[in-house]
Amino acid sequence: MIALRKSVEVIPRGGAQSELVDHDTGLTLTVEGFSLDGDSAAALRALGLLEEEGLSLAEVRERQRPVRLEALASQRLEQWRELIAFAAAKVPFYRERSAQYDADALETLDDVAALPLMRKADVRANFPGGLVAEGIDVGKGIEGGNLELAGSSGTTEERLQVVSDLELTSMPDDFEALWHLPETDATPRTAVLTSPTCMGTQCHLGLAPYENRLRQQYTLFLNSTPDLFTTPKSTLENVAEELGRFGADMLLVNPVYLHWFARRCRELNVALPRPRIVLSCYQYLTRFSRRAITELLGVPVYDYYGSTDLGGARTAVECDRGRLHVREDHVSVEVLGKDGPKAPGELGALAVTALANRVMPLVRYLVGDVGKLVEKSCDCLLSDWACLELHGRSKDMLQLNGGWVTTRMVDDALSKVSGIDFYRVDQTGASELRVQAVPSLERSFDPREVEGTLREALKVGTVRVDTVKRLEPEPSLKYRLTECKVAQPPELP
Repeated sequence: MIALRKSVEVIPRGGAQSELVDHDTGLTLTVEGFSLDGDSAAALRALGLLEEEGLSLAEVRERQRPVRLEALASQRLEQWRELIAFAAAKVPFYRERSAQYDADALETLDDVAALPLMRKADVRANFPGGLVAEGIDVGKGIEGGNLELAGSSGTTEERLQVVSDLELTSMPDDFEALWHLPETDATPRTAVLTSPTCMGTQCHLGLAPYENRLRQQYTLFLNSTPDLFTTPKSTLENVAEELGRFGADMLLVNPVYLHWFARRCRELNVALPRPRIVLSCYQYLTRFSRRAITELLGVPVYDYYGSTDLGGARTAVECDRGRLHVREDHVSVEVLGKDGPKAPGELGALAVTALANRVMPLVRYLVGDVGKLVEKSCDCLLSDWACLELHGRSKDMLQLNGGWVTTRMVDDALSKVSGIDFYRVDQTGASELRVQAVPSLERSFDPREVEGTLREALKVGTVRVDTVKRLEPEPSLKYRLTECKVAQPPELP
């Protein structure tokens, strides 16, 4: 007997129309004259909607994927039209340029490429009056806890201020299932550990009482330190005590800070309470830090990519298959070169549009990072969202052999060397690199192996390797991984 899968619901819509909803995958179809016979049965079978198939959920998603992507493309175009219409009507910056921001001119998603690009200089010059939507009372929103003033870290250039919308949902739908967390109606408790000048909306913390660092009972900003590599035991004990008191489900961290804190806790026999997962944000997550944090804490580490500039919108999130998916419920991501959009698999500058933001929307905003959109089939819960390969900051690229080398390329090469916990690679000549590396706890690395690995992978002439006990932070108190000291990286596009 032919039957629908138990998760598939048929909802009559009047006349001969019915709506089919697959609650397992989110697929929704409107059909005429629904039946389980003949051609209808063949179509249902092709979409994995029939019980008789015995397919796994991953196989069902793959069968439905083309239909879902077609529907999502239509929804995405409508999102763009709504945002541009809103911005041109309500946001002074866009209204003054309404001839360039015409929602009616967006007939296909390809038409988005004709919209102007925004740069950090545009935000500086027009904040706050030109970019905050009319009707938004920023002071009242801050007092009511719906809005916050947020500042970027300013690692590679002058800091920016934006208004952050706290009502944008930080976590993707079904995040518990995505990261294998217990399903509960309670808001997850998140502890934040990063540099004291880079806590997004909570800057320069470190001395405030516990209660002053607790936001809405569900987010705790942990004490940090202005000099990571000389963190005293008292700070580690304070962090451990507060984590235990707070009972964090998640840690949202700068990976360098958590890596060092967890390492020092092991050295000094300080028991660091374990969350359920770690979300890495604030700066590029190296393979060394991912491996070390996973081993030291015994919990999964996921990349949680975002930019303070986007005012609460998240850019991408890593699934349990290890793929970084664009948060298409929040943003649209384009990869651009000097001549326009790059094809999937090609490296370029990331332009991000905060489609969900109605407080301070940024359209085709160059966030300063480089990466690739990659065509990978993923069977996770986020399978319909595009996969992003993040390569780091554009201003952190090295210029070697007539081309540009990204932080990711350097990190991929160095990760083949064992015995390193932290590093910095500076380009000091046309074909010269200086590497500073902090050995891991378990064993020291071989400088000759580092030299040989980088020379082979990056085709560089001279590699000087120094074993060090610490790295020096930038003024933002982040730790830059790569820097070209002989040429100014290009502005792409």
